Amino acid sequence: MPTIAITEITEGTLAGAGVFDKLMASVTAHLTDQYSKGRITGAEYANVYLGAVQAAMQQSVSFVLGEQQAEM
Repeated sequence: MPTIAITEITEGTLAGAGVFDKLMASVTAHLTDQYSKGRITGAEYANVYLGAVQAAMQQSVSFVLGEQQAEM
Protein backbone atom coordinates (compact mmCIF):
# COMPACT_ATOMS: atom_id res chain seq x y z
CA MET A 1 0.00 0.00 0.00
CA PRO A 2 1.45 3.37 -0.96
CA THR A 3 2.20 5.89 1.74
CA ILE A 4 1.48 9.55 1.23
CA ALA A 5 3.81 12.23 2.51
CA ILE A 6 1.69 15.13 3.74
CA THR A 7 3.88 17.52 1.76
CA GLU A 8 2.58 15.90 -1.44
CA ILE A 9 -0.88 17.12 -0.39
CA THR A 10 0.00 20.41 1.33
CA GLU A 11 2.95 22.34 2.63
CA GLY A 12 0.59 24.20 4.94
CA THR A 13 1.12 27.54 3.24
CA LEU A 14 -0.87 29.58 0.74
CA ALA A 15 1.98 29.38 -1.75
CA GLY A 16 2.77 25.71 -1.14
CA ALA A 17 3.62 23.22 -3.86
CA GLY A 18 1.32 20.42 -2.70
CA VAL A 19 -1.64 19.33 -4.82
CA PHE A 20 -4.13 20.84 -2.34
CA ASP A 21 -2.18 24.10 -2.22
CA LYS A 22 -2.30 24.41 -6.00
CA LEU A 23 -5.98 23.49 -6.25
CA MET A 24 -6.89 25.97 -3.52
CA ALA A 25 -4.93 28.75 -5.24
CA SER A 26 -7.09 28.17 -8.30
CA VAL A 27 -10.32 27.87 -6.30
CA THR A 28 -9.51 31.08 -4.42
CA ALA A 29 -8.88 32.96 -7.65
CA HIS A 30 -12.18 31.79 -9.10
CA LEU A 31 -14.14 32.50 -5.92
CA THR A 32 -12.62 35.96 -5.64
CA ASP A 33 -13.63 36.67 -9.22
CA GLN A 34 -17.20 35.51 -8.66
CA TYR A 35 -17.48 37.39 -5.37
CA SER A 36 -16.18 40.62 -6.89
CA LYS A 37 -18.75 40.30 -9.69
CA GLY A 38 -21.53 39.91 -7.10
CA ARG A 39 -22.43 36.40 -8.17
CA ILE A 40 -21.62 34.90 -4.76
CA THR A 41 -22.50 36.93 -1.66
CA GLY A 42 -22.72 36.71 2.13
CA ALA A 43 -23.46 33.32 3.67
CA GLU A 44 -23.56 31.81 0.19
CA TYR A 45 -19.82 32.58 -0.11
CA ALA A 46 -19.08 30.62 3.07
CA ASN A 47 -21.05 27.61 1.82
CA VAL A 48 -19.35 27.66 -1.57
CA TYR A 49 -15.93 28.05 0.04
CA LEU A 50 -16.50 25.16 2.44
CA GLY A 51 -17.65 22.90 -0.38
CA ALA A 52 -14.66 23.90 -2.47
CA VAL A 53 -12.20 23.19 0.35
CA GLN A 54 -13.73 19.77 0.98
CA ALA A 55 -13.71 18.87 -2.71
CA ALA A 56 -10.15 20.13 -3.19
CA MET A 57 -8.87 18.07 -0.25
CA GLN A 58 -10.67 14.93 -1.43
CA GLN A 59 -9.42 15.33 -4.99
CA SER A 60 -5.88 16.07 -3.79
CA VAL A 61 -5.68 12.81 -1.86
CA SER A 62 -7.26 10.89 -4.75
CA PHE A 63 -4.83 12.43 -7.22
CA VAL A 64 -1.74 11.58 -5.16
CA LEU A 65 -2.97 8.02 -4.52
CA GLY A 66 -3.76 7.53 -8.20
CA GLU A 67 -0.38 8.86 -9.19
CA GLN A 68 1.38 6.49 -6.80
CA GLN A 69 -0.67 3.51 -7.96
CA ALA A 70 0.13 4.32 -11.59
CA GLU A 71 3.84 4.34 -10.75
CA MET A 72 3.56 0.88 -9.20
